[in-house]
Amino acid sequence: MNKQELIEKIEARNVCDLAVSDSFKNGFNTMKGIAVDLASELDEPVKPEVTQFVADWYEQHKDILDYSIWEACVNSRADYDDLEGTTGNEFYDWLINAGGEDGEHERITLLVHMKDGYTVKEPKWAVKDSRSTAMYFNSVAGVSKDGEFGCGWSEITGCVKFTDKSKAEAVATLVDGEVEEA
Repeated sequence: MNKQELIEKIEARNVCDLAVSDSFKNGFNTMKGIAVDLASELDEPVKPEVTQFVADWYEQHKDILDYSIWEACVNSRADYDDLEGTTGNEFYDWLINAGGEDGEHERITLLVHMKDGYTVKEPKWAVKDSRSTAMYFNSVAGVSKDGEFGCGWSEITGCVKFTDKSKAEAVATLVDGEVEEA
């Protein structure tokens, strides 16, 4: 039930007219008004925003979610330990590489809250320096006489994030970079 449905249910309540005093009716109506006011102050739950691969995993597993989360935790840990730092599965890597002590727990909580609805994040693209493992395009500093672009590079948090993959690919061509999802 959402906030509006609660308000409508409260407003639909009426006092039975049989043997009820006027003071009782007044008190009932006053409390009904207070209940509507309080209900209108409730916060609507915010739907979590997730990447497409998380939404895909959820849709495949939502009918047996508890078991699927448990299985993902067990399998991702085993695969992660065997493969020394990655599982080769985007969802498993997302689940266990959450960062911080409570990261995996927060991801599990997010999956459980998805049953109340979720939205899918629009993908964003970054241009990675093909000569580096951790530097991303963040600006054009200029163009030399021989047509070479001078670029600014930063960590992923400070880079340009493109909403159009074709634009990211065009920039990657100009700066000798590689496109990846940010």
